[in-house]
Amino acid sequence: MISKEELKKLEKLAKLKFQDKEIEKFSSQLNDILEYMKEIDELNLSNIEPLSNPLGNVNFFRQDRVEKNFQVEDILKNAPDRDNNYFKVPKVI
Repeated sequence: MISKEELKKLEKLAKLKFQDKEIEKFSSQLNDILEYMKEIDELNLSNIEPLSNPLGNVNFFRQDRVEKNFQVEDILKNAPDRDNNYFKVPKVI
């Protein structure tokens, strides 16, 4: 069970701010989740294969083939601003 003190520690670590009413609510909800996890933990899953993809799909890799190359001028002709062979964009900090 998660105590209010542990939840307050979690609040501090996550840099969150909870109201006292929320701490009561979250404590109850987290404890419900942990109880559910205990139920799942008790299941006998020894004959169950691990599931890595629920859809049963395999890799969707495309063929590695040479396709049409574009010329730098064709690519940059619609650029609003450029510096030689590069797109020029506003500085972002």
